Amino acid sequence: MMKNITTHNGRALISRLLFFIILLMTFFFFPHEKNPLFGFQANRDLNIEFISLNTTNFPEILAELKVSYSDSTAVTDLHVSEFTLWEDRIEQPTHALNSFGGDSGGAAITMIMDISGSMDDDLPAAKVAAVNFINLLNPLDQASLISFDAYARVVHGFTFDKPTVINAINSLQIGAGTALYDALVAGLNITRPIDGKKALVVLADGHDSRSSTQLEALLATLEAEGIPVYLIGLGRTLDYKSEATMRRIAESSGGQYFRSPTTGELARIYEEIAYIISNQYYVLSYMAENCIEDGSSRTLKIEVAHNGYSGEYTHQYTAPGHYVTIKPEMEKRPHAGENFHLSLQVPPSSLPLFNMRSVNFTVSYDPTQIKIVQPAAASVLPGTLLGSAASHAFDFTVRENEGKIDISIAKLDAGAIITGKGSLAEIIFQPDSSLIDSTALHFSIENVASENRRGCEVALTIEANTEYTNGMWVWPGDTNHNGKVELSDVLRLGLFWDLRGPARSEPDLVAWKPQSANKFATTQATFADADGGGLINERDLIPIAVNWSLSRSDAARNNFPAAAKTGAAPQGTLSIEKQSADYANVAMLKLNWHNAAAQSLAGITFRMHYPVEKIDSVTARVGEKWHRQPLYISNDDKENGLFSMGIMLTDGQVFPHENGEIVEIKMHSRTDFDLSEVTFTDIAFVGAQGQMNEIGELKNESYKVQDVPQNFKLYPAYPNPFNPSTKIVYDAPDAAHVAVHIYNSVGQMLTSAEFSIESAGTFSYVWNGRDFSGRHVASGTYFIELLLMSTKGNNYRGLQKVSLVK
Repeated sequence: MMKNITTHNGRALISRLLFFIILLMTFFFFPHEKNPLFGFQANRDLNIEFISLNTTNFPEILAELKVSYSDSTAVTDLHVSEFTLWEDRIEQPTHALNSFGGDSGGAAITMIMDISGSMDDDLPAAKVAAVNFINLLNPLDQASLISFDAYARVVHGFTFDKPTVINAINSLQIGAGTALYDALVAGLNITRPIDGKKALVVLADGHDSRSSTQLEALLATLEAEGIPVYLIGLGRTLDYKSEATMRRIAESSGGQYFRSPTTGELARIYEEIAYIISNQYYVLSYMAENCIEDGSSRTLKIEVAHNGYSGEYTHQYTAPGHYVTIKPEMEKRPHAGENFHLSLQVPPSSLPLFNMRSVNFTVSYDPTQIKIVQPAAASVLPGTLLGSAASHAFDFTVRENEGKIDISIAKLDAGAIITGKGSLAEIIFQPDSSLIDSTALHFSIENVASENRRGCEVALTIEANTEYTNGMWVWPGDTNHNGKVELSDVLRLGLFWDLRGPARSEPDLVAWKPQSANKFATTQATFADADGGGLINERDLIPIAVNWSLSRSDAARNNFPAAAKTGAAPQGTLSIEKQSADYANVAMLKLNWHNAAAQSLAGITFRMHYPVEKIDSVTARVGEKWHRQPLYISNDDKENGLFSMGIMLTDGQVFPHENGEIVEIKMHSRTDFDLSEVTFTDIAFVGAQGQMNEIGELKNESYKVQDVPQNFKLYPAYPNPFNPSTKIVYDAPDAAHVAVHIYNSVGQMLTSAEFSIESAGTFSYVWNGRDFSGRHVASGTYFIELLLMSTKGNNYRGLQKVSLVK
């Protein structure tokens, strides 16, 4: 028996001990909320409400927030040391939290009070509570009053004079109907124009029977406006639906809903709202470690630890984005061997540069293609954005073998900045003279380090650039581009015969100097176009002869320019003489030169057209009257019946005879043909320095049977309009000296030709659309004047208007 009693007593003692332990645990680990015991407290959460983030003075960030306990009681005694800030998982140093405060600086508050019939019993106590609320506001706060029953009325506008608002509250009387939504819209309308913090404080029972405003439209407006609504639901008859609606209204605006079943809770609720509006704003300020204004999205995490409680809030914000482009650019495409300027600049397409104090970067290029023009001090220069020389430091280092230039730029005055668009630096380069057209020149900017006046990196977009050389340098006559004019250059004409490409635009296309040329489809053919006319033919022999034996090294050593053209182009006439042949089906023609003036002829170019169905081939040799062997080239285009030839003396020599045989032509035929079917065109007499006298067309009429004209007549030009040549036909009543002049529309003579006709007949002249220098003229209107000076003393004149259309 005793044993059982002892066992029972032991069990009772153990039960008492367990109860005591549980009581102690409850006492220690579940203390009252604001009275932790021995520094231990349940880790109850703090609520952080984020109000706004200001990045106007970036990298300084201002975060405005409210902190409360879980029962919505405001936390009023926070210290800067209780905050920890993280940005993109990087803790921001404590010393960067350089401001912290709680004063809102004044707020604009619109009181909205329900005076509908359901408020009959509660209105007197509600007035007292509202008056107390007005008295709780700070001196910098201003207030207004709106009441609503079936209609919303602005009882008093905004004022800092609180007694007048209190009088307006006390004057409210009960009405009928409820227009809560319209009252909220009225409150937004009068509060919206006020600067600074603002809020609506609303007392209502949640019902709405008369508003013209729909609930969903109201909610959307509240969310867009961002003016918080602190809404108090009053009355014992509050139902779930009304409360849910009022909670949606408050939360959509960023405000808060408070439930007050009786008027007894109003004083406490109004006190809390007043404190929230006027006092509970903390402003955290820190300098962002990542201070580059790159427009990136960043995650800000705020942690608060206070008296054993903790809370955190995460917010995403976008850093200011002001990316400025820096790019190497050229005003125009460079030519091989010709200096060009590279500008390191903020281009017009970029945002303007601002707030930059210094920048360092490296410009990279290919040193095998281009070199810096020496001395470098005169070729690496500060740009226009830097201002006067006294305002900045500009240093550079050239690593020529590596193709790199290190540039350092800084404003000397600590408060000065580089701003705007334009050039940061200019560099003068020279491409290698051997570069061909469309060679890629690549420029890049590397190792960029910039700083604004706050010491932060400037957001820069660095672009590389690839430019292409615009053509190549051609020395007229050096058709194989080996640096010297010699016999092998004649062979290149045959290799690229009749190829077309872009013409050059130099004033003197024969001058011995590098001339800029855009490339032909076949690159090497660009050099073979010795006369720059855009077509490789017999006339490209002329620069070879004029610049015979000259070299590029001679020009560089002696600064040798081509001799200026002196003297007029050769004057004279050309006649055709038939010669007997030793073989059947062979016809022989001689072209004879006639000149009574001073000796000046150095060469001749021409083209002969023949009927391909009758003539198999054409060959030619230079005539016997040349005192030394000239250069010559010929081409027989059997498909089109076109024989072309150019003959030129070198070393400034001229044809030694007043009259003599220039060339002998042999035509092999498969059937009989009339020599009148052979026509000579594009005839030009050439002087020793490349001067040209265009003769035009010479047609052998010796064997043509025709009626002898009795009168002078000029027939219409054909074709007209034309491209590239047009022909005029005229009747001559007797032998005469003929002169043809071509004028443009303003009366300037472009070219002329003179020759003789030895008998009466019908003759023609072809103008090939070229001027004195052999260049093709532009589209337009031109006049062809024909003058006949008869051997019998009679003079005749005709004029034709023609149009060239390309």
